[in-house]
Amino acid sequence: MANIDRNLKKNLYENRFHTPEYFWFSPENLEFAGFELVGNKYQEIIPNARGWRWSGVLRLYLGVEGGKLRYFTPDGNLVPTPEEAAIAAQQVAVEA
Repeated sequence: MANIDRNLKKNLYENRFHTPEYFWFSPENLEFAGFELVGNKYQEIIPNARGWRWSGVLRLYLGVEGGKLRYFTPDGNLVPTPEEAAIAAQQVAVEA
C-alpha cells in the first residue's frame, strides 16, 4: 500500500490532477512526507525543526503526534479532532 502511495498515486496526483499538495503517512512506521506542486513537478516540503510540514493550501502544519498525523496552527497549537473538541465542550458545560 505504501509503495502505491509513494509512486502510483503521487504520479497520478502530480501529472493528471495537478493537485497543489500531496502528503502521505504510514501509521505502521510513522513515515510522513509532503510535496508541493512547483510548475508541473512535486518538490518535497522540507519539515521544520519539529518535523512538521507546512500546507499552504490548509494554512496549517501537518505533523506526527502520539503516533497519529495531526494538524497544528501556524503558532504551533494542536488542532483538536472533532472528538476532542466535543469532549472539551462537554467539560466546559459541566463546569458551568
